[in-house]
Amino acid sequence: MPGYEGPTRPADPGVFISMDTPEHPRYRRLLTGKFTVRRMTQLTARIERVAAEHLDIMERHGGPIDLATTYAQLIPATVICELLGVPYEDRERFHADAATIFGADTTTPEGLAESYQAYEALTSYVRELVTAKRAEPADDVLSDLTARDLTDDELTGIGGLLLAAGLDTTTNMIPLGTFALLQHPGIAPRRPHRRHSAARKGDCLRGDHAPGRLVTHDDAHRRCCR
Repeated sequence: MPGYEGPTRPADPGVFISMDTPEHPRYRRLLTGKFTVRRMTQLTARIERVAAEHLDIMERHGGPIDLATTYAQLIPATVICELLGVPYEDRERFHADAATIFGADTTTPEGLAESYQAYEALTSYVRELVTAKRAEPADDVLSDLTARDLTDDELTGIGGLLLAAGLDTTTNMIPLGTFALLQHPGIAPRRPHRRHSAARKGDCLRGDHAPGRLVTHDDAHRRCCR
């Protein structure tokens, strides 16, 4: 739970990031086997379309834009929805709860309560989703996992872990990488090779955490496209 500072307690079922051997490698093997080349290839094309659509929206908007809320939060949230098989009609609710969990100010009692409420709501939703996937499996990671010897509690924990690991990290890294490019536009070749692109990602991951800022359309265009 974000903001929790109480005594250490046993990890929830399926939340293997907090587990040791033998539980951690068992869960990890189950999950990594679901990220097949075929699924990742299909997902890559989908991510590129979603990213392009949101960039077009930002360009049409013009003016100062909050990169985190208008782009960085939406891309990984959409990808996680694709992985878990969240129906389109539920995605707005999913996005809203996830944004509250990771965006609320948990240093205050009010913010902590707000984050906890969203966490409980999202956990309840993932549990409902697990039940639905058991009844009607589809082509997604959560459906695949329902065919394994895992309880509903374990599947709910795994779904929550995918959300936490995929959403918060990526939401932070997109603005940080953008900030690095704005500060040092020369590090981005106009037509980056895959090897160079991987190196740039590594630089961003190793870089210092820059303070948040608003990115304006004019600023981004002037620095990155000159």
